[in-house]
Amino acid sequence: MQEPRFYPHPVHEIKLTETHISYVFLTESFVYKVKKDVDFGFLDFSSLAKREFYCREELRLNKRLAPDMYLEVIPVRKDARGRLFLEKDAGGEIIEYVLKMLRLPEEGMLPRLLERGQAATSLFQALAGKLVCFHNAAEAIEPEQAGEAVQTLQANMSENFAQTRDLQDRAVSPLRYRTLQDFSQWFFNSHREILNTRALAGRFREGHGDLRMEHICVYQEQLYIFDCIEFNERFRCIDVAADLSFLLMDLEYNGYWDRAREVEQAYCEHSGDQEIRILLNFYKCYYACTRAKVAGLRSTEVRGREQDDALQEAEDYFALAFCYAVRLVRPTVILVCGLMGTGKSTLARNLAPYLGVEVLRSDVLRKELLDIPESERHESAYGQGIYTPEMSRLTYARLFTRAAKHLHAGRSVILDASFQSRRERRAALDTAVDFGARCAILECVCSEQTAKERLNLRMQDQSEASDGRQDLFQAQKEAYEPILAEEPGKQLQISTEGAEEECRDETLERLLDLLRG
Repeated sequence: MQEPRFYPHPVHEIKLTETHISYVFLTESFVYKVKKDVDFGFLDFSSLAKREFYCREELRLNKRLAPDMYLEVIPVRKDARGRLFLEKDAGGEIIEYVLKMLRLPEEGMLPRLLERGQAATSLFQALAGKLVCFHNAAEAIEPEQAGEAVQTLQANMSENFAQTRDLQDRAVSPLRYRTLQDFSQWFFNSHREILNTRALAGRFREGHGDLRMEHICVYQEQLYIFDCIEFNERFRCIDVAADLSFLLMDLEYNGYWDRAREVEQAYCEHSGDQEIRILLNFYKCYYACTRAKVAGLRSTEVRGREQDDALQEAEDYFALAFCYAVRLVRPTVILVCGLMGTGKSTLARNLAPYLGVEVLRSDVLRKELLDIPESERHESAYGQGIYTPEMSRLTYARLFTRAAKHLHAGRSVILDASFQSRRERRAALDTAVDFGARCAILECVCSEQTAKERLNLRMQDQSEASDGRQDLFQAQKEAYEPILAEEPGKQLQISTEGAEEECRDETLERLLDLLRG
């Protein structure tokens, strides 16, 4: 098949690409795909009859979204002289089957369009609309199969973790891995009723199963979506929310978060299925773990630089999955509080991108109120200058006003301040309650020596907004009202003595457990 004379049409150049399950031969006008003689358990192409069946399945399934691209299944025959040729209706022994497709232009592929800045918002709206129409027309599972479909989802999820355990410490830390497992199992158990209801209502359908950017192309003003999963129906007979989530995850993995949001918004508008939003992080986490698994398996088949690249890809997917696992869906107010030098601002800054929230910092708001630069130093005595009780009251009032704007828009927020009085902590809780949001208190602690060392280093940072310094530490410590167990709100005490990354990941794990409790 790498020789031009093999084909029944003029061919001048042939490009071969290979995956772990197929050979793909690209000619100028057409693409020919041959399935490998392999059996991986979840995929079985180990006989000619099976390869013919799955070629025809691939043709049938992909004609739903790309009818002009998927053309026919053609046998490879061998004549009496041993010559191999492609022919549907001829004599000779059939030794293989080939799927013939129209070759789409590389420049029309979605990754290329995005790279060149040629993918307009209208394209993503059209893509979402096409997916909604596809999902509405796709065959739904029968109601009596609903329970089995939900159990299959759980089995697939468990299989991901069973097949990636050995990637711990190679592509993901044990702590993050445990967080991913705990989140996945918690979400599935706590939302099982929603999943069952969706399956009974026909929202589990014979979808695409592998909706990635590279499987989308614009050609002659038409939108083609291709290469759906044919080899195992448990990977494509899924919740339509899962099918959508694969595409959103792939866009976000490649850095196109805004585009993913456009597709999500348009899909929800076209479908009217607002319930999808509850499920997206769970499904995106599942598919990011799936892609990490694929990369991890590939790392066992190669060596050297290729192995390093595969492990890095697995690490990147696990990192993305972790983002989904810890992202806050319900509006939440998180107080990151404690004495000066205990690492409040560092922890808040490190938590924010994972939780998907903005940090509101009292040090910044105080100077904003006074219309002075953030980095301008004020070395007043404790409780004097710009740190008088009245100025602190105004600062906290602005902090809560800003927090209220986020909560009103349905967004969570981190409040970075000392919150040294119970009155201030109570006011933060009241703000959360007013908007039906949760409230968590993270109290940062460390040794006095560590805090003072940090304060000394901070004084050397000319861009730092805080005026905290070592000679003020004792006065604040004496004024600080300890957080009591009976105070309202969920509470955690966080030691910030260790490495920043470990502190962040451990805090995220503990915070999620706290909020679920």
